[in-house]
Amino acid sequence: MTRIASTNMNRSGFTFSSRHLWAALFLRLSRQTSRVLAQNITLAIGIKVVFFALALSGHATLWIAVFADMGASLLVVFNGLRLLRFKGH
Repeated sequence: MTRIASTNMNRSGFTFSSRHLWAALFLRLSRQTSRVLAQNITLAIGIKVVFFALALSGHATLWIAVFADMGASLLVVFNGLRLLRFKGH
C-alpha cells in the first residue's frame, strides 16, 4: 500500500479503491440499462396491442401495422442508444 493510501486509511478508517469506484459505475449503468429495457418492452408491447385492437376493429390494414412495427423497432433502438451517452456522474 502506498504512503498516501495508508495515510488516508488511517484518517478515514477505509479507502475506496479504483475497483470499488468501477463497481459503483457499473451498478449505475446496470440500473439505467434496466430502466431503458423496461421502457423498450413497454413501448413495443403497447404499440402491438394498439395495432392489434385496430386490426380487429377493421381500422388498420396489414401495411399500417407493418409500418407501425417498423417504427416501434426504430424507437426501441434509438431509445437503447441513449445508453451510449452514459457518463456515470
